[in-house]
Amino acid sequence: MTGPWARRRRDMLRKTRRMELCRPAFWDRQAAEFDGDTALMKDLTDGQMERIRLSPEWAVLDAGAGTGRLTIPLARRVRTVHALDPSPAMLDLLKTRAAKEGLDNIRCLAKPLEKLAGKDLDGVDVAIASFSLFMIDIEKALRTLDGIAAESVYLFLSASRSKDDDLLDIIGRTASPWPDCVYVENILREMGIPARRDIWPYIIRQRYGSIEDAVARMTVSYGIPPENGGRLEAYLRKKLTEEAGTLTLTSVRKAAVLWWTKRRNTEPR
Repeated sequence: MTGPWARRRRDMLRKTRRMELCRPAFWDRQAAEFDGDTALMKDLTDGQMERIRLSPEWAVLDAGAGTGRLTIPLARRVRTVHALDPSPAMLDLLKTRAAKEGLDNIRCLAKPLEKLAGKDLDGVDVAIASFSLFMIDIEKALRTLDGIAAESVYLFLSASRSKDDDLLDIIGRTASPWPDCVYVENILREMGIPARRDIWPYIIRQRYGSIEDAVARMTVSYGIPPENGGRLEAYLRKKLTEEAGTLTLTSVRKAAVLWWTKRRNTEPR
């Protein structure tokens, strides 16, 4: 039975027009730009890696691996990484990055987390979902992660709003009443899963070749109505700064990790 917080979250996804994030085709369209932003998210990646307890002999599931922002550093520290993502385009770019890094311990699987079956994977010690819990039936996805992992589960989620009111108005969306981490932490509590929480700030940078490039890319990424293009350009002219010949949009956000161990005598770091 779906709990109250899962229903609240489902309503939030509908009201904030985030249902499209559940569709692989959306991420196929975003793959190239998503991959290009990886280096600009180093602050977030470093903060995540510091919070994951790993062992060299372990196998890790990276659910919603994308183009490998977290998969690549994970693969340098463990025996195997199972990179799961519903977007084939994302995984193609991940495979290219892995080959350039000389990593041969990454196994890619193009499938949504909620459709993952035990037979799809070998033994998994740690299951990770990094900013990838967009599915409607999140309770099923959380049960899958909990059931697959032998050692621990880590969920990385937003702990702050990613867009201000002005940008939300331009996009045509309403703000969520709570950050993603609040919904998921309460859903886990309703499921009887005792998760711990840590929240920290990080810096994210998005770079553009010109104001026209910024307007075009953000229009596609956020599905901004064409009639709002002028408002978006005015917004960006106020927010963008010039750095090393490029225009940069810099913001400070908060990330949360919710984690729990499967072996109660093993304390997470």
